[in-house]
Amino acid sequence: MFMLFTAHQPAPAAAAAAPTAEDYASARKLVSDGIWGIVSSLDYLNGNSPFGNVLSYSDGGKGVPFFYLTTLDEATANFTAADSRASLAVSQYAVDGCPGLDPQEPLCSKVTLSGNLVKLDPQSREAEFARAALLNRHPRFSNLPPAGNFQLYKLKIKGIFLINSYKDSPKKLSVRDYLKVA
Repeated sequence: MFMLFTAHQPAPAAAAAAPTAEDYASARKLVSDGIWGIVSSLDYLNGNSPFGNVLSYSDGGKGVPFFYLTTLDEATANFTAADSRASLAVSQYAVDGCPGLDPQEPLCSKVTLSGNLVKLDPQSREAEFARAALLNRHPRFSNLPPAGNFQLYKLKIKGIFLINSYKDSPKKLSVRDYLKVA
């Protein structure tokens, strides 16, 4: 007697609706209004297992998240290895509590920016902007001890994933169009 096993094939996904101008504005507003999110990467110190960490950030209103990270945190070591891929997930629930909704519901918007976490040259104009943006949103950063060896990073965005409705979520947004939103 032998048994025939077949692999389960997922149902084909419905064609995704094209993102609207409102989708881009929603994603930018969510990133700009947020002050913290979950940054995920591969934990190269632990067999490349998935690793998520709550991190404070600021985009300075420009859409690109900046971080002030200490080399004392194991998560920072993940970004300095050969593989600097990372993602930042921000939920509307963290911004305004999504009144009357559960954080997992599609109407409670969430955006994930994926790309590479890049350390900034501390003498660059971009680092000057990042420092000002971070201190504006997180004033306590100015009191961090020098022994923490905090350094400025940005997420160089390569992909954007937005969930904000039941009818046509999720959406993949163009990085170029996302960055154009004023």
